[in-house]
Amino acid sequence: MKAAKTDEGNGDGQAKTPVEKETPGQSAKLVEELTAHQTMALRAVLADEPVTALTAAVHALAVPLFYDGLAESALDLRATSAWLKAEGIDDGPAAKQLGERHQAWRTQLPEQPEGLWNWLTRQDMQTVIGLLAYCVAATVKPERSDAFNGGDMVTTAEERLAGKGWLPALMRR
Repeated sequence: MKAAKTDEGNGDGQAKTPVEKETPGQSAKLVEELTAHQTMALRAVLADEPVTALTAAVHALAVPLFYDGLAESALDLRATSAWLKAEGIDDGPAAKQLGERHQAWRTQLPEQPEGLWNWLTRQDMQTVIGLLAYCVAATVKPERSDAFNGGDMVTTAEERLAGKGWLPALMRR
């Protein structure tokens, strides 16, 4: 892996210019270089720690979904959840299930985002993976896509939804 000039991004694929902070007795260039070395070392350690990496990914995805941007993650990993527009969508069984699930997670998670990391590290793996599944589900884009193996993920999900009677008749194959 090549070291990037900066370790931050602004979401448009372009490197973000780091904020140059002078530390007493250290130049901005030295601080930038030390930060780059520290970041590369953290990346190397995280690559060898899959459980910690999974926890960090869940943290990065959960913060914006549950804490309205009140905190940041150390990862440059973002989850966005598009508003869905369709008549009666909020009254459908899928929306109701997701709303109940969101509330169930909300009651389990700490009130303040600063407590999320410690909370995650105390959970069993099934709980962490369950939260990951919810966070990933919230990021599904509102458009048809064959991005996953020729659409296999979408097809599998649609088959499950049709079996529950959750797909509008127009969408059933």
